[in-house]
Amino acid sequence: MGTKGRGKTSAGAARRSGRAGGLRHWLARLLVMLLVCAALGAGALFGLYRYFVIENPGEHMSRDHILQLISQESPVYYRDGETKLGVFFAEEHRQYTPFSEIPDDFVHALVSSEDQRFFEHGGFSVSGIVRAFVKNVQAGRTVAGGSTLTQQTAKNLFKRRSRTYREKLRELVNALRLEAHYSKEDILEFYSNQFYVNGNGRGLAIAARFFFDRDLKDLTLVECAFLAGVVKSPNRYNPWVPGEDRRARALDAAETRTHYVLGRMFAEGRVDAARYTEAMQQAIPFERGHFRFDRSVILDEVERVLSGPHFSELLAEHGVDDLGTSGLRVTTTLDAGVQQGAIYSLRHHLTEVGHWLETLPTKNAFEEGQSLRPADPELLQPATFHQAVLLSVDPEARTATLDLGGVVGRVDASGNERLALARKRGRKKTPWASVSRSEVSKFVRDLRPFVGQTTVVSIRESADGVPVLDWEVEPQLQGAVVVLEEGEVRAMVGGARNADFNRAVMAKRQLGSTWKLLLFEAALQLRWSMTDPLPNKRDFFPYQGWFYYPRPDHKDAPESVSLAWAAAKSENLASIWLLYHLTDQLNEEQFRQLAGRVGLLPADGESRKEYVRRVQDAGVVATRGRLEAGIFDRVTEEMAVDLVFDGRELDADRVRHLALGLGIDEERQRLETDEDVEPDERSIRAGLLNRNFRRQEVLAAAFDMLRERLLERARSDEAVSKDDLRGLFLVPPAAPTPGEAGLEGVVDEGLGTQSVGPGARPSLAFSDRAGEGWVPLDERLLARLMDWADASSAPEPQPAAASAPRGHTDEADLLFGAEPEAVRVEPPPGSSGVAGGSARDEGSVLARLLDPEQVRLDGFLTLALVSRLRASLDDALEQLDPDLALYSLKNLALCRDFRILVGLRYLIQLAQASGVQSEIAPVLSLPLGSSELTLMEAAQLYQVMLTGATFRFGAARLPLSEDAVDGPPHMSEATEASPAVKIGDVRPPLDVAMIAEIRLPDGEVIYQSEKERVPLQSALVAGEIGAMLRAVVKHGTGRRAEGRVRAYSADSTRRAELDSLGVRVPLFGKTGTTNAYRNSAFVGQVAGIAEGEDRLSWGQGHVVATYVGYDDNREMKRGAIRIAGASGSLPVWIGTADAVVRASDIGDRVDLADLAFSGERILTMEWPPEFVPITVDLRTGLPARADGGETAVLYQRKNDRSFSPFVPVVRK
Repeated sequence: MGTKGRGKTSAGAARRSGRAGGLRHWLARLLVMLLVCAALGAGALFGLYRYFVIENPGEHMSRDHILQLISQESPVYYRDGETKLGVFFAEEHRQYTPFSEIPDDFVHALVSSEDQRFFEHGGFSVSGIVRAFVKNVQAGRTVAGGSTLTQQTAKNLFKRRSRTYREKLRELVNALRLEAHYSKEDILEFYSNQFYVNGNGRGLAIAARFFFDRDLKDLTLVECAFLAGVVKSPNRYNPWVPGEDRRARALDAAETRTHYVLGRMFAEGRVDAARYTEAMQQAIPFERGHFRFDRSVILDEVERVLSGPHFSELLAEHGVDDLGTSGLRVTTTLDAGVQQGAIYSLRHHLTEVGHWLETLPTKNAFEEGQSLRPADPELLQPATFHQAVLLSVDPEARTATLDLGGVVGRVDASGNERLALARKRGRKKTPWASVSRSEVSKFVRDLRPFVGQTTVVSIRESADGVPVLDWEVEPQLQGAVVVLEEGEVRAMVGGARNADFNRAVMAKRQLGSTWKLLLFEAALQLRWSMTDPLPNKRDFFPYQGWFYYPRPDHKDAPESVSLAWAAAKSENLASIWLLYHLTDQLNEEQFRQLAGRVGLLPADGESRKEYVRRVQDAGVVATRGRLEAGIFDRVTEEMAVDLVFDGRELDADRVRHLALGLGIDEERQRLETDEDVEPDERSIRAGLLNRNFRRQEVLAAAFDMLRERLLERARSDEAVSKDDLRGLFLVPPAAPTPGEAGLEGVVDEGLGTQSVGPGARPSLAFSDRAGEGWVPLDERLLARLMDWADASSAPEPQPAAASAPRGHTDEADLLFGAEPEAVRVEPPPGSSGVAGGSARDEGSVLARLLDPEQVRLDGFLTLALVSRLRASLDDALEQLDPDLALYSLKNLALCRDFRILVGLRYLIQLAQASGVQSEIAPVLSLPLGSSELTLMEAAQLYQVMLTGATFRFGAARLPLSEDAVDGPPHMSEATEASPAVKIGDVRPPLDVAMIAEIRLPDGEVIYQSEKERVPLQSALVAGEIGAMLRAVVKHGTGRRAEGRVRAYSADSTRRAELDSLGVRVPLFGKTGTTNAYRNSAFVGQVAGIAEGEDRLSWGQGHVVATYVGYDDNREMKRGAIRIAGASGSLPVWIGTADAVVRASDIGDRVDLADLAFSGERILTMEWPPEFVPITVDLRTGLPARADGGETAVLYQRKNDRSFSPFVPVVRK
């Protein structure tokens, strides 16, 4: 058994041994097969490598082709797709640097920071790829790349078309080809010459010039480290980006990156400890270099847009990493004719007005030693600028001849007169100076020393093939222009040279009264009418503990104007009053809805305590006094209506604008110690503060005591002294009243030049200070007045409303009224009422003179009227619900601060929805331009006002609220279901369109703009805004533009017909001038024609926005010269508007037969059927009276006071 068992064991072992031998055999065979496959694979790879890398690398690997790729352009075109706007860099900004001229420090810095094994690997690094892979897995996203410098060079030169593995493989093969056919030095040379530098060109030499204004050979270690660290994204570290915050971030990033590179150099042993320590202690010595040709801000803006979130992902998907070297073909929305016209208008005007404000010596306009390129006749077009050499001058003919580069042009007499006049006005510091023929001749004669020197001219026109030129200079004064058509940019000018800094989108300016139209737009949405009367006189406006005193910006303005004329005449006082009362036309439910829209109702789940704290944090504190002030406003409004019904318009106006007097005493004390207020202005403000109900009540109590004391003395036959009469004044009448008994001899020398003539009526005032022209009452005057009152028997009529007489100031009117009224005199009891009747009752006569219905407190309200107001106020206060919470909406709606805050927040929401992204301060001075915004934002704002819509482009779109489906709701549709949004939730539309199409180098279209119109407000409101802006040009501050733009046609026959009829295009716009004349603006519209129509229609056309001002915000004043909206910016606007019309087809589409028949010189608008013409007074804009003076016609909605707030665009 044992033997048998051992046999079995041996057999099992043999079998196991056999199996093990078989496994080893198969493993050996597998290993052999793997080795064979590896050998075959290696051979195949080597064969492929040899064939595709060594023997057939492709034509694209030739040095000539690589150099061509490095200099590849990405052209940008105007909207026609044919006219080239420019390229991302021009020939003047190419400076190829061979390796021998590249500093060693830069090479060491680049290799240390980007690819430490560059001189060892064969084009790729396995360890680098593995390292990057591990880091990306650990981070869960792509945070590192494994590319070598060779791979980066291949990617930059040959462009990755997409992010697929196939493209990455192609990139690797190209890296191997570079390594196979070029030295390491060659690859570094290619790499160092291909990166793009902030719009100024490509390569290391350009970067050295841009960042440090140095040649390569002069670069320091710190500068080389910086440049090596920023080659992948130079713009990120640009220390001259606009904006303090962005500059600070760029400088911090630059320092951090430079220190990193220096650290890597030290760690790699490529710089010793001494140099490393010294370099780490040095600041980066940035010094901006200047190039002969700076790139246009248009190209900068195109690059900014393409680098933004709406395009960067799209371009990356197609392998576009560098816009400047990608070979893209970009078509913009800009119109070549409008763009050139806008550039010309701005620069041409700055030459003139610049001489007004600055001393610009002639020698500064000329330069020696400049050579001219041969002129291209195709470029010598009107409204273009060129360098030219002065050849000769002719003082007698007042002309000059210049060489434009082989083409001779001349500055004619009018061109020389233009500059001579501008220079004289600046020298004399007056805009009214004129220039004589001899002065023009002297100006030309003084140009002789500059013969042979180079200057800048513009081409005005071509006469018989000879360019007619104008002198041009570049003052420090700057400006900008933006033209939009349904959201598409047709022109953008960022400054006089339209280079370097784009003021159209980067410069935030206070644009003055252009903001007023936002207020009027909101008012029309909130149930105001264009012909509603607005007070237009000095007043004070308390808000959140501060008193605001707006000032008028022009004299002789009427005391009441319509809402439309507040826009047309740019009335500051009426505009602030409207803002203060913006929500007063709303009923309780409408106000609740509006408060909800602006986030001032309790939010869901918000406790009462949290809501109260939030309202208080917004600046609204509800108190019993503030509730009383709100109720007082309602009481005065109701009483004013009653007074108007009684024919007492003057009293109604005074009651309507009487303040309760909350906080007046504290404000008066503050005013007395405010050293920033000039004495005259302090006096005016003090007078305004005196016009309040609490002061009237104090005076009423004092007058009651004085009256009773005087009557008691009269009854007891006691003598009245001058001290007894203290506080009583005789107020001179404004004019005699026919048929009334006169006061001849009553007041002789006492009133001086204010002597009372025949038929005049006296008036008494009671006050603690005398108004202008008032005479203190003494015994003698009292006796004469009583004699007059006793002798007068005619009953006195109630005073009628009257305007302030010419010669009286607004301040005097506030003290004692525009038309002082008569003392009511009644015959004493038992008297016949005829002079010479029974003996008079002294007490009765005195009582009539001191009647509470006649004597005016402070010359303002009568004692009887003050008593009526107190009784009405007490009745209203008794109706307050004592159980209602102080911060309930019903009580908050009585607080003026809360109502103002609701109105201000609504204005801010409306501006944001219209495209304004700049911060807007919720202050009462908002309509006067206290907030800054860019010119592009102003253009977008007016686009919404005039079209009722905003426009969005491309695939990236914001969702609309449901209300936008059928357009803005009217009063009947505005329900609680409307979304309640906070200010931050209302988003501006996407950037206006500037890119129409993008094509890859092979012609493939990867982007084509698509437009969506988004209704934002009622088209009828937009029409009324247009009517107001039309009134600005026809009758207001924009009158200079009326009739200045002719209809145009490229067809000569049609153009002749238009010229013979004198056809002009209607213009719309608003001037804007800031305090101290720091900025001048004009924003408006050039009308257009809808598709398929032959008449101008609303909602069509181009919005044009312009401004002129200094970059340092200095005042545009010199002597008597003041540069306002009409003189500074409007001429630029007119020139641009003319370019818009010339580029349009208006002249070809209008019906000339209609024009000839109607006799109209200016094309008429097609008004909506809901509009009716209203005849208004030309001075006030209020509905004209039958016996009125000059009139105008204003179109407005018929009987429409709908509640139609704008439709919010919200972010979901």
